[in-house]
Parts: sequence; structure tokens; C-alpha cells
Amino acid sequence: MIYAMLGIANKIAGAISIFLTYSALSLVGFKAAEGAVNTPAAIRGLEASFLVGPIFFVMLGGACFIGWKLDAARHGDIRSRLDARDAELEAGSAITATGVEAVVILARESKSV
Repeated sequence: MIYAMLGIANKIAGAISIFLTYSALSLVGFKAAEGAVNTPAAIRGLEASFLVGPIFFVMLGGACFIGWKLDAARHGDIRSRLDARDAELEAGSAITATGVEAVVILARESKSV
């Protein structure tokens, strides 16, 4: 689940980054047209946009993990609950696979009681 969330966040960030980058470049005066002459300040703005943006978003992603409380004990608890759930599902699928036989056996047992 975490890997899927990370993947979707990466795709969304990649899609939004183009819009953000060109918006930031226009704010600093950089002209992306072919043959355009840019001032040294515009070039520094270009450098800054390629440095500050990724640093900011990596730090934002790191901030998402503040308060994340997954230690070995918590992981073990989650793992044991998942194993118990899987065991219940396997037991349910065994009955489903032999559903007709299970109904007949249960019907016989209920008559004898």
C-alpha cells in the first residue's frame, strides 16, 4: 500500500512539476524560446528553480513521515493480525470449495442433535 501511494505521488509530482517549473521560470524572467537571450539573473533563476524545487518537495515528502510510528513491535502486531486474517480466509475458501459437501454434513449433524 505504501509503495502504491509513493508511486502515485511520484506520478502526480512529475505531472505538476512541468507546470510549476515553467511558471517559476517566467517569474524570474527566463525565456525558453529558441534563440532567446537571457540575462545572468534569469540564468541564476533557472539554476535556483532546478535546485530549490526538488529540495522543497523532498523535504515536504519527508515531513509526511513526521509522527510515523512503525517500530518492530507495531510491525509484528500488524503482521500477526494479517496472518490471522489470511488463516480465516483460507478456512473460508476450504468450505466454499467443498460447499455442497459441507452443507450435507452440517444438515446430517443438525438432524442427529
